[in-house]
Amino acid sequence: MNMNIIYRNYVEDDIDSIIQFWNANSGWDTDMNREEFNLRFCSSPLGRPILMLAINNDINEIVGILCFIPLSVTINSRDKKCFKLFGAIFKESYRSKFGLSSFLTGKHPLQQLYSKGIGVAKSENATLMYLLPDPRWGRILHVMPFRIQHFPLWSYRFSMNEPFLLSASIVVKDIIPEDKEIDILWQQSSKAHICTITKSREFYKLKIKTSHGRYKMKGVYCKNQLLGIFTLDNTKYRRQWLICDLLTINNADKLTLTLKAASNAAYFEYLKQEPDPDQFYKVAILATPTIEKKVMQLGFLKDDYSFTLAVQLLDNSFDKSTVSPKLWHISAND
Repeated sequence: MNMNIIYRNYVEDDIDSIIQFWNANSGWDTDMNREEFNLRFCSSPLGRPILMLAINNDINEIVGILCFIPLSVTINSRDKKCFKLFGAIFKESYRSKFGLSSFLTGKHPLQQLYSKGIGVAKSENATLMYLLPDPRWGRILHVMPFRIQHFPLWSYRFSMNEPFLLSASIVVKDIIPEDKEIDILWQQSSKAHICTITKSREFYKLKIKTSHGRYKMKGVYCKNQLLGIFTLDNTKYRRQWLICDLLTINNADKLTLTLKAASNAAYFEYLKQEPDPDQFYKVAILATPTIEKKVMQLGFLKDDYSFTLAVQLLDNSFDKSTVSPKLWHISAND
């Protein structure tokens, strides 16, 4: 193929062209501006993103982009820099020029973008790369250097079930991401998981800041002690609430308590919107093995959907088995 494509990380002078390319080709955004660009890509306290560009050098035109956002991951109680991969976009008029065989030979532009991005990530001392890909990635993941794990979606239908009974001493209320108690809770809980995105105040501040009000963040208290945190995400036709960003003192009774509290919070949101009797409404959660045991006991049912977590270790600071995706504590919106 005689196409002169070069691959490089973005520079400041590329931003307007990136925004124009994104609005024309992403398929889900058409009105990104400079403010939204900075919010989405440049808000992480760990520094600048990696935005790898595929450029048709003959006409100096962006034809593809792959985005890497820096975050902190906690592995065996050690905080390390990682990158979250998302936003793989390739200009439609160029897609047909690269067949499936280009994936098998490693020549597809998506693979090239990823490979070049990995090089930049390693130069910034990142420990790993991860993504929760859109289902459209499909078999592409299997020709990329990832270890993969599937996690099922479990749900609890409101039309069939009542809210859970909680002790009168339990209070569920709004919490702001700047609350210092979050870091105390995080220090108590972080050792309970082998791998997890670092859920300190900085994590929640970033999540809420970039959500445009999408998430409701709640704390679970007993006698003024913070026992758990969760967010609710209600976007699927306002009929499904996703429990995300769980943080609890332990994986035993306090996890069960927080799952009940989150389900009840979603139930009360459901009651506010005058439910259509011809529709069904539910609260749902991506269930890692630890969570799966709990939601099964609470009467959740497994949905016909699963999330995929893909992970690549980038350095030798841990054994590959230590960061295996099956050992992660992950949320649907991570």
